[in-house]
Amino acid sequence: MRYLSGIQPSGILHLGNYFGAIRQHIRSQEDHDAYYFIADYHALTTLKEPEKLRGYVRDAVLDYLALGLDPRKAVIFRQSDVPEVTELAWILSTLTPMGLLERCTSYKDKIAKGIDADHGLFAYPVLMAADILLYDAQRVPVGKDQKQHLEVTRDIAQRFNHLYGETLVVPEAEIDERTALVPGIDGQKMSKSYGNTIEMFATEKQLKKTCGKIVTDSRSVEEPKEPEGNNVYELFKLFATETELADMASRYRAGGYGYGEAKMALHAKILEYFGPARARREELVKDPGAVDAILRDGASRARGGTAHPGARASRRRAALARACSSSPCSRSTCSRSSPERAGAPPQAEGKSAIARTSSAARSPGACSAARRSPCSRSSRRAAASRRCALWDMRSSASGCRSSAGAACARRADAVRCSERSSSCSAARASSPIPGRAASSPGASPSTPSSSNGAHPPRPRRRSAAPR
Repeated sequence: MRYLSGIQPSGILHLGNYFGAIRQHIRSQEDHDAYYFIADYHALTTLKEPEKLRGYVRDAVLDYLALGLDPRKAVIFRQSDVPEVTELAWILSTLTPMGLLERCTSYKDKIAKGIDADHGLFAYPVLMAADILLYDAQRVPVGKDQKQHLEVTRDIAQRFNHLYGETLVVPEAEIDERTALVPGIDGQKMSKSYGNTIEMFATEKQLKKTCGKIVTDSRSVEEPKEPEGNNVYELFKLFATETELADMASRYRAGGYGYGEAKMALHAKILEYFGPARARREELVKDPGAVDAILRDGASRARGGTAHPGARASRRRAALARACSSSPCSRSTCSRSSPERAGAPPQAEGKSAIARTSSAARSPGACSAARRSPCSRSSRRAAASRRCALWDMRSSASGCRSSAGAACARRADAVRCSERSSSCSAARASSPIPGRAASSPGASPSTPSSSNGAHPPRPRRRSAAPR
């Protein structure tokens, strides 16, 4: 089963990253085909400094390796080393309704926290969908805050498959309900964006200082306290055994146990838990070339094992474009392109085109090809267009015949009227009207003449009034 997840290197990794994702990643490499990437494209939504970003990417890889990730069992790579992901993200964005992204609560929460709104932050779920769908991932471990984004991924994949055929694998979410949401030192979700994190590999002095900043209420040492909902107690849950957790809870309720003591117990537990990983990380830092080699190998394996889904989607898109843009009347069947029909009259040409189009539309091969088309609705639209074209051609042909008949009738009427006018003029010439001299024998019957044989003078044109 293909198992995929990513981590955003927008800062130094912390307890929320470990308990929310990395711990599951380490466990899953044993029995899954695991792919893990450092999401440097996603980090650009909040981090604009290249040097810091490169340093955070390297630190993230070091943290993964120190915590137990084996590059021989799992693929770890940098997101930007696989450029196909941005190509697929654009294709998916053309299928993603604006309303689907506007309903994402993560975007609204970050805007409310003062993070600048931009397209990258708004379209974050589409790039996340491309990250998942490009690798045919079947299961994706996510926290509660990312569950909605995975639902967006599923919606986009289902829409793509509905329109273009079964191409993309629709993933399933995997959520660890016990540690899905890790509180920060201020009680909110632990996040680099909120500045409330506890670093895993901070020095002992830095870690002690951070633990001392955990927000608590104002109850005195002597007062009894309720452990549930207390920030120190909730963080202590992540490391302690059942016995240790029950002991701290009883001390809280009994009174005489201050928050300072609880913070010291948490500090000691963090140092103990990450002690072996801290030692491995110090060894890895001494060999920077090894980290570069692991990233290069991971990118090569990722591109080799994932290029086919993106290529398959692109091929399906291209085939669809060719199918939907094909003309219902090809040049080989169009009467106007046939040399032997070049001199045919319009009526015959239209009739032959209608006959050929009708036979093509009625042929069983064309119907079966339309049924086999991956885009049935587009095929039906093309068939409807062919029927409309056939009707237009028939109407045009009949219209031409009726127009020609009307023109012939008008010409016959004009000839008859002309003959009738000529006979009337001849009759008037043979019997002159009283008071008007007969025309001379050489004059035209229809040409009026004056008594002296000259043309009557034309009336004088009135001069225009001055403006």
